[in-house]
Amino acid sequence: MIVDNKRVIVFVGAYGSGKTEIAINYALRRRRLGEKVTLIDLDLVTPYFRSREARQPLEQEGVDVVSPEGGLAMADLPVMPPRIAGSLDDRERCVIIDVGGDPTGARVLGTIRKSLPEGDHDILIVLNARRPFTRTPDTMLESMGRIEAASRVKITGIVNNTHVCGLTTPAEVLDGYEKVAAVGRESGLPVVFSGALKEVVAQIDADSFPTPLLSISRHMLAPWEQPDEYWKRTTPMRLEEWE
Repeated sequence: MIVDNKRVIVFVGAYGSGKTEIAINYALRRRRLGEKVTLIDLDLVTPYFRSREARQPLEQEGVDVVSPEGGLAMADLPVMPPRIAGSLDDRERCVIIDVGGDPTGARVLGTIRKSLPEGDHDILIVLNARRPFTRTPDTMLESMGRIEAASRVKITGIVNNTHVCGLTTPAEVLDGYEKVAAVGRESGLPVVFSGALKEVVAQIDADSFPTPLLSISRHMLAPWEQPDEYWKRTTPMRLEEWE
């Protein structure tokens, strides 16, 4: 069973980790448990695969979705937008934050660090062992170290989200867990849960799997799957590299 004992959960992860699907499905899970939930979308780099794109189905289920208006880059703002600050201050509300794992994402995470409730938040890094820059425990640890150094925030737990989209098998999820678990042993951090598409979870014996499982319903569509209306409101992706 996934432990839900913190009010504020920040999900951070590199492009391709599946972080946004994890954030969306985890927010829905907390809402279905009866909690008041706000999902804050602070992934400010790429216009693709952002939590705000799932605003309609989230709000239909009672999840409040908040993102900086007009694409404002919080990393460059001296003051946190009021809606974001208000959500973090509301002690009766569970807050899920979706943050990028690139340099801009790390700066945004650093911006909000002083507003996170002491002792009542987790910073969870989402790792996918099938992505080029996080294929091994060593490269996963390097990614974690860069995020922590740039944000000045300590990661508190790990999420295994190893997948190859529609080709994912239970064996892929387990193999990814084993790599992620090695990262956990090296860093001293717990692997709090594993995510997988609901079709894959249905094939796994949850009682024998090493971590709790988050069943994922897909909300994010690849760019080539998007309707024409989507392209009218997006801008070209901006790629950044660590210096």
